[in-house]
Amino acid sequence: MGIDLTLHPIKFAHLKDWWLLTESLSMDRDYALYDQIKNLGSIRANIEGRRIQRYEDDGLKEIIEDAYGSPLHYVLAGQLATILPESDWNKAIVAFLKALPPSTPVLLYWH
Repeated sequence: MGIDLTLHPIKFAHLKDWWLLTESLSMDRDYALYDQIKNLGSIRANIEGRRIQRYEDDGLKEIIEDAYGSPLHYVLAGQLATILPESDWNKAIVAFLKALPPSTPVLLYWH
């Protein structure tokens, strides 16, 4: 058992008070890569008071923290696209992030 990270690019970021997590990118476990992400210096806490929701098996659920009880954070796709992954899977995720508008928020969900 270890720490995993799922990235949620926010497709409808123009909705300033509500984000619906419709996209999900599960990173390969790579603690060196996680350190790169944590050291970006541009990670922002969800302090704007927006509601964040996702679909689960029993319907739409609001989330306010990650699986460890920490507040949710996000980073912009253009900044996240600068990380240097080693696994092919994570390289594909970074390629996807590079194709997004750089100002796209990407929620970091640690679990």
